Amino acid sequence: MAKAPRRLKVYRTDAGFYETVVAAPNQSEALKAWGVRQNLFAEGVAGVVTDQKTVEAALATPGRPLRRPLGSKAAFKVDPETPDAPKPAKAKAHPKPDRRALDKAEADLAALDDRHAEQLAELNRRQAALEAERRAVDNDWQAARRTTSKALEKARRAFEKAGE
Repeated sequence: MAKAPRRLKVYRTDAGFYETVVAAPNQSEALKAWGVRQNLFAEGVAGVVTDQKTVEAALATPGRPLRRPLGSKAAFKVDPETPDAPKPAKAKAHPKPDRRALDKAEADLAALDDRHAEQLAELNRRQAALEAERRAVDNDWQAARRTTSKALEKARRAFEKAGE
């Protein structure tokens, strides 16, 4: 499989009497192309360019700084004082990562979630059974209370009648 090309951004800064731009994949690479060690981006003297003509000019020679006199509208040209841009280091071939530990962890998490769902389902079943039992106890109590209340009322009337 072919490696995807690196996505480039165009960065600009002022260097002496010149405005300098470079197409680079990141700020660090832009600083290297300019031959600068200090972080011009953090200092606010470098940033991303969005002007279409400037972007096109810089993308025509990625990694090579282009310059023009500061404040002019002239076209950007390759900076004659900078040597050819350093060749990017070839990426080391890394072995394909082993997914076994990741697959096991994912399976363990899925099993844990399944077990939790089963436990909740059992608790819900038991709770429903307890609620049904509670309703039955309440219904029995209410029926017995009605019967007992009637008997109490009947006994009270008989008592009152006997005491007259």
